[in-house]
Amino acid sequence: MPIHNSSARLTDDQEKIFRTQIWSYFALHAAQRMQSFQFYITLETALVGGAILLAKSDGSHQCWIAVIGAVVSLLSFVFWKLDGRTRLLIKNAELALNYLDDQHNLPNVNSRPHPLRLFKNDEVANSPTSHIWNIRLSYSNCFNIVFAIFGIGGAGFALTLALLV
Repeated sequence: MPIHNSSARLTDDQEKIFRTQIWSYFALHAAQRMQSFQFYITLETALVGGAILLAKSDGSHQCWIAVIGAVVSLLSFVFWKLDGRTRLLIKNAELALNYLDDQHNLPNVNSRPHPLRLFKNDEVANSPTSHIWNIRLSYSNCFNIVFAIFGIGGAGFALTLALLV
């Protein structure tokens, strides 16, 4: 959603300062998001590995395996919420960069946004008509699938084992 206000035209120096600041903000939160997800996957892998190790032992650790399942599910929820917050911060930077891009009258090229308008080009490339079977495989969608698998799987595993104990 572009913001148009012709009276808010920035000088070249102001635009350069804002663009540098916004790009740094975007890069920080995008890197933070990837590092957070990487930590989540490492943590969940360790927990699932521990549960498998306990399951292969003498079989008297069902209670602990159920606790691990619950922790896997809880961590999935926490990291899902954290990812949502980080995604919002990244979106803020994208909106700000789009605003700065809107300050220039860059013409469309071949019915697409100008090549210098990276985020607008990404929006067009990821529109509902541009992907296979109407499935948009964005980072958010892929991350959410992983969060759901671990979250539901961990909760289901914990409940199953808790009922058997």
